[in-house]
Amino acid sequence: MDLLIDADVILEVLLNRRNSSVEEAEILWDMLHRQQIKGFITSLGIKKIRATVELFNAEEVDENIADLENILEVCYEDDAILAMSRELSFVEFESALEIACALHKGIPAIVTLSSFNFKGAELPILSIESVVKRHNLEHQFVSSSSTVILYGESLSDVLDLASLERTFARSEAYENIRSNSEFASNLSYCDLAGFDFRERDLRFCNLSFSNLSNSNLQGAHLRRANLLGANLSQANLGTAILTNADLTDTDLSQAVLIEAISEYAKFNGADLSYANLNRAILTSVFLTGAWLISAELNDACLCHAFIQDADLSYASLLRTKLQGASLRYSKLNNADLRNARMNYANLSHADLSGADLTGADLTGANLSYCKLTGACLKWANLDSANLMNAVLDGAITEDTILHPSGYSYMLSL
Repeated sequence: MDLLIDADVILEVLLNRRNSSVEEAEILWDMLHRQQIKGFITSLGIKKIRATVELFNAEEVDENIADLENILEVCYEDDAILAMSRELSFVEFESALEIACALHKGIPAIVTLSSFNFKGAELPILSIESVVKRHNLEHQFVSSSSTVILYGESLSDVLDLASLERTFARSEAYENIRSNSEFASNLSYCDLAGFDFRERDLRFCNLSFSNLSNSNLQGAHLRRANLLGANLSQANLGTAILTNADLTDTDLSQAVLIEAISEYAKFNGADLSYANLNRAILTSVFLTGAWLISAELNDACLCHAFIQDADLSYASLLRTKLQGASLRYSKLNNADLRNARMNYANLSHADLSGADLTGADLTGANLSYCKLTGACLKWANLDSANLMNAVLDGAITEDTILHPSGYSYMLSL
């Protein structure tokens, strides 16, 4: 880590002043001695230190300056740096000169006791405390194998301490999962975007409100996991086990759940728009108020599922098993339900306008108050279906098996 050191930080150590900053300054001084930090200082800063120390201890000033020049690299101000410092509008010229020197030499940050003197600077201004804390975090990274999964993110590029702490938290959470640590049981609010959790055992794990977007959870075991409010957009959950998991209000937009097993899972209020759930097992799941706009559910099993007040507009449900499912008040307009199995499903008050129900089996289904305007019911089986007060204006009923209950007008169509 390269840092330009404000002269006042060095003076705290050399003068051994009695205030709270001395201890922190001494820690930084020790880090410089151990070459854990590469320090820079302006030549003006050296002159300031010499003049100040000479007032208190003239005999040792030369030794102190020589020691200082061995530890720190001195930045000598050339015409370009001086010209830049004159153009910078800081209260103190010394601060402007340090900023100009750091910018000119490509030094990424300045450490100081007086950050207010650098207000409006174009580069990070760090306190000694944040530098020490940052160093400790970096040390934890170095001693951990988790650095290899940070997308090539260089620690020297993460100068913001909060960003570094978030990065470490992501890495630590990943390591806990990868090693099946007991700490992996609670990973709520973690940023785990893009990580690889293929076939990991995450049963009962608390991942609520975590960011798992673009992550790979293919084949992961998430039985009874808490994913409440999590971000799983574009995540791969193919063949994952989500039995009894809680995915309430979860963002699963554009996620892949091909052949996932999600029996009895809660997806209430979840966003599954454009998700791929082909051949997924969703028996008895809860999808109340969920968004499944343009989702793919071909050959999926949703038997006895609760899909009330959900939006499945333009969804593809080819050959989907929906026997005994409740879809009351749901939107299925323009959905593709060809050859779907909807025996005894409850579609009361559902909107199926423009839906393609060609060859669908609706035996014993409740379609009361259902909107089927413009729907295609060709070769559909509505034997014993309840069509009381259903709206069938413009519906295509060619070769439809019509023995509905509660809808006498149906026979004349």
